Amino acid sequence: MIGWAKGLSLATKLIIVVVLIWVAVFVYELMTAGDKTRARLGENQADAAIESGADAVGAVGRQADSDRGLDAKVQETGNAIDRAEDGAGVDAAGRDGLCDIAGLCPEE
Repeated sequence: MIGWAKGLSLATKLIIVVVLIWVAVFVYELMTAGDKTRARLGENQADAAIESGADAVGAVGRQADSDRGLDAKVQETGNAIDRAEDGAGVDAAGRDGLCDIAGLCPEE
């Protein structure tokens, strides 16, 4: 055995061995913690990507619904303009359409 350890009691030697094992385990955990952290981050990133994709699909769907509604309003305005019998009717249909489509209504 090592010269400095000859004078130590058996209990002290056991304590030193336990501390050395603990230090080795601690250093090993420090060295491998990066791999574990990367694995957890990878899982979290995958979950976030799935959630982000679902949000994007929802946003696109809402935008498509909004566009369909706008297209219908524009078509209705165009039809009202086509049905107008004179310039005043065209003007009124156009103004009513803009009011409905863009909220450009005169103050009443």
